[in-house]
Amino acid sequence: MTNMAIYCPNPACGKALKSGAKFCGYCGTVIASEPKPVPVPEHAASAPAPKPATRPADTFRAVNRMPQGIALGTDEQIVKKYTVGRYTLRQGAIDVIVTNKRVIRYEESNWLGLQSNRIDEVNIDAVHGVSCTMARSASIVGLAVAGLLSIVGLLFLFGAFNSRRMDYTMLFMGAIFLGIAVVILVNSFRPSMVFSIQGALGSSALETSVNVLGRMFGRNNSSIIFQFRPTAETTVMLKEIGACIYDLKTLGDKAIEKWR
Repeated sequence: MTNMAIYCPNPACGKALKSGAKFCGYCGTVIASEPKPVPVPEHAASAPAPKPATRPADTFRAVNRMPQGIALGTDEQIVKKYTVGRYTLRQGAIDVIVTNKRVIRYEESNWLGLQSNRIDEVNIDAVHGVSCTMARSASIVGLAVAGLLSIVGLLFLFGAFNSRRMDYTMLFMGAIFLGIAVVILVNSFRPSMVFSIQGALGSSALETSVNVLGRMFGRNNSSIIFQFRPTAETTVMLKEIGACIYDLKTLGDKAIEKWR
């Protein structure tokens, strides 16, 4: 490697010196050492600059978001949400939503492509009582239809076997009617629940027939009563919704964190 000449930094001297000299041999001026340049690879110039690490987006608290897009009022927050009912022969569910301002019942179902939605609500300050009954009941209409289909199916079977030759058409029809009757009979015995939130001093909601689904009763009260097939969350709601409403009425917003 060829030694490169450097010059004395003293303007009065300016003599050429050997590369790496620490001082000028003519005037004694100290030569300041320069930092060596770091070689940069050719491909580094075209490489994109690394992006700074980004923080993951904060997870939105689901408890503060009303399901199904139901709007919240001013200073209103969701406290509890229960999916308390589902339909078997159609898609859909029933939710009970407790906020610090309201108790909301929301129903959504889809039957043969027909979408239906329903919402009932009671102001939390107007709730005077909660009533709930769970039982395993039988549908009288279902039992009657199952019995009628069973008779028709048996008549087809008797006709198939009493003929000189086996009538497979009647045998097939009889089997179909009996199969449908068994399905209806099994579904006629099912657990059921009647849930009532009473928003008035009267007792009309508690005395109304349980066969009415999701209907508002009386002119001067704001009660909600409905019947459906319960879910796993139903029992949880039964045990705590009364205490939750009581705390929200007595403690106000201080009870929100307790029940979340």
